[in-house]
Amino acid sequence: MFAQLKSELRKLLTVRSTYILVSLALILIALFTYTGTSVRTYEEAVCASTGEVLYTEGRTDPRLEKAPAEEICGGTVNYNKVTSRDLPKEELLYNLQEALPIVVTFVSIVLILLIAHEYRYNIINHTLTISNRRSKVLLSKLIVSITVTVLVSLAAVAVSVGATYAAVGIKDLNLPAQDYNWLYIMVRHIGYTVGYSLFCVGIAALVRNLTAGIAAAFLLPTIDTLGGLLLSARNIQPTKILPFSALDRFGNVASDITASSVDVAEKLPAAASGQPATVLIALAVFGAWLVVIWLVAWILFLKRDAN
Repeated sequence: MFAQLKSELRKLLTVRSTYILVSLALILIALFTYTGTSVRTYEEAVCASTGEVLYTEGRTDPRLEKAPAEEICGGTVNYNKVTSRDLPKEELLYNLQEALPIVVTFVSIVLILLIAHEYRYNIINHTLTISNRRSKVLLSKLIVSITVTVLVSLAAVAVSVGATYAAVGIKDLNLPAQDYNWLYIMVRHIGYTVGYSLFCVGIAALVRNLTAGIAAAFLLPTIDTLGGLLLSARNIQPTKILPFSALDRFGNVASDITASSVDVAEKLPAAASGQPATVLIALAVFGAWLVVIWLVAWILFLKRDAN
């Protein structure tokens, strides 16, 4: 088994595409994070006579739902554009979450290449010949896929955090203390990236075709989104049925943590079809899809011809 793992790692680390794609992902994360972390400009409405603030960033006077601002102020309203160097406390959280789709897209392509190149260049026969069991081959690919995804995800987190603090220092911004449960956050982030990449790798193992595997990695989330819209129109929560909707729910840790009030979806029973799935239910839904994909891939990998 160790020899098989070593062989799979060698296949991954001896091709230029691995380094190019991973480097590109990290560069894009650094670029987007740095440029996105900047001074904030927002508008606020202030009564000219009393100085009362009717709305500003993150706060709106509820009276505006029933009457115009001029009527509430009894006269002129000053609309001011405010520039602030104070970042919201959630800035780092959202920077990390926005980095995940980038890294997982490129990592998934790297791993799809690992699977599909063997069929494209007919190397799979050699791989199966040197192993006494086909299950060992598939298991080694699974282990390597998980390992690579975790390591690259951790590198992406480090790049995102570094770019955020670089922007704070260079642009003279103010970032509040980040007293979050980072272990919990990282578990959900890594779980998201591992789940996404394993789903794409499982599809590649099923179709055994490079073009179809990469196309599936981009098309399936889109199809999932369209299906989610149809289900939502019928008051059915897609996070309780569709794989990528459930995975997005699991990975959306920033919204859960920064919610202004207790997440209603976490407190209502899962049977309430109009409410999003809880984190655990979303994980179970995606896990069920993932198990089915890999179970079918494993059975076909054992039964089908190598070509």
